[in-house]
Amino acid sequence: MEKSNSNVPGTSVMELIKAGIPGGKIVVGKPASRKDASNGFFDAKALGKCLKKYRGKKGFRGSAMAWQWANAGKKWVQAVLKA
Repeated sequence: MEKSNSNVPGTSVMELIKAGIPGGKIVVGKPASRKDASNGFFDAKALGKCLKKYRGKKGFRGSAMAWQWANAGKKWVQAVLKA
């Protein structure tokens, strides 16, 4: 959320905000399951806790999306929201 890795520099939430993108326009996207990407998987509950920690900082709303929605669905959303 604060510092991206060298593969995708400048793409963490806080780095994007520092670059001038309004926090309210940022959405964190993660693979819905381990099989949906070769890297970048983040457990839904852990993602929810992370979003909750940063919600409200510099205008960030804590928005998230999953790709491969068929592998996320209602359970994924509930896990993110309940964290």
